[in-house]
Amino acid sequence: MRIERRQKGEKVPRLSFDGFVLDAANALLWRGQERVALAPKPFGVLCYLVERAGELVTKDELLDTVWNNLHVTESSLSVSINALRLALGDDSKAPRFVETVTRRGYRFIAPVSVETSVEPQEAPRARAPAPIRPPRPHWWVGRESALASMEQWFEQAVWGRRQTVFITGEAGIGKTTFAEMLVDRLANREVGVLIGRCIEHFGTDEAFLPLNEALSDGCAGPDGDFLLQTLRDYAPTWLAQLPGQIEGRDPAALKSETFGASRERMLREFCELMEELSKDRPWLIVLEDLHWSDYATLDVLSRFAQRGQDAAVMVVATYRPIDVAVGGHPMRAVHQELQIHGRCSEIALNKLSHPEVERYLALRLGDAELARSLAPMVLRRTGGHPLFVVSLVDYFIDQGELIAAPEGWRLAPARPSRRRACRATCMK
Repeated sequence: MRIERRQKGEKVPRLSFDGFVLDAANALLWRGQERVALAPKPFGVLCYLVERAGELVTKDELLDTVWNNLHVTESSLSVSINALRLALGDDSKAPRFVETVTRRGYRFIAPVSVETSVEPQEAPRARAPAPIRPPRPHWWVGRESALASMEQWFEQAVWGRRQTVFITGEAGIGKTTFAEMLVDRLANREVGVLIGRCIEHFGTDEAFLPLNEALSDGCAGPDGDFLLQTLRDYAPTWLAQLPGQIEGRDPAALKSETFGASRERMLREFCELMEELSKDRPWLIVLEDLHWSDYATLDVLSRFAQRGQDAAVMVVATYRPIDVAVGGHPMRAVHQELQIHGRCSEIALNKLSHPEVERYLALRLGDAELARSLAPMVLRRTGGHPLFVVSLVDYFIDQGELIAAPEGWRLAPARPSRRRACRATCMK
């Protein structure tokens, strides 16, 4: 079964298979009402296989099409196939979706049907459950001094002095939350935002994975048209990495334009892309969990930080120093090199203080007096570690020690056995 490409203005095909819906035009994969996250390369492989369901697709064909003649090995394809199978819940030994044809390639074996709509539809949305707790941003506490420093560095970036800031700390200390707080602080300003996340791999990493994710999501966001046009003009090798974003451009021409693209060219194009984008407005790039980063992404980070041209860009990169040290990852070496040359800043996040724990409890539970009574126990049990603070309150709620009431959260009526268990948990 081969799905023919449609001309612009015609109905856009959405492909269904075994509970999944593949919306290639909008670079989305859905399982029922749930969006399935896929990195650009595995998504590109899925699109190509599904459009040729039942047909053998050779490894060379996939590498040539999805990687656009970039110099990669079959291991990159294997990593993408494994990521695809993981997302689909497929088993290579008893496949329902992707069948391996030994030494030749792959075949998509699930039945595929075509859905059509006049225009690309808005992504389906799950019905929101009745809220029990206030929205998470209302629970943000502390970090005021660190946020003030971030805003000062951002002001320098606005004037063309590019900034690179490393946010460091142990697992669960709140690096992601801190980045969210910064984005929220800048929300009322005219700022372009790109966010990419590294994920833990157990095989060969895909080059530039968090940057490709950031650019792909950016093209689907409010700055999408501007970002896409700038990619076409200044970074065609990066555009070639983004399936679903090259509609309206001759694939053969793009293939010819990016033929033989090297890593060095991609590094240069990314720097020029961001420098050009920042002529229109300042940009914030957030790269999370760089202790899992591929080395190519670190090359881009280092190259961009050390260029001398004006750029209204601030890069915020988070990582865990202990993971870097234990795993021998080069992230720390990149950090130290930039630090030696005065090309970066660092904020090491600490645990929450007693007033901050009390403030968190007051915001979450809606009762200052209850927060004051619980704060010493929570602080003693968790040491002010943000993840443990949140988990302990979740535990109290799950165990029924804290119950929702119209006026806010309250302690459950005294039940000796339950209260002793709660007290024992707090006092450990």
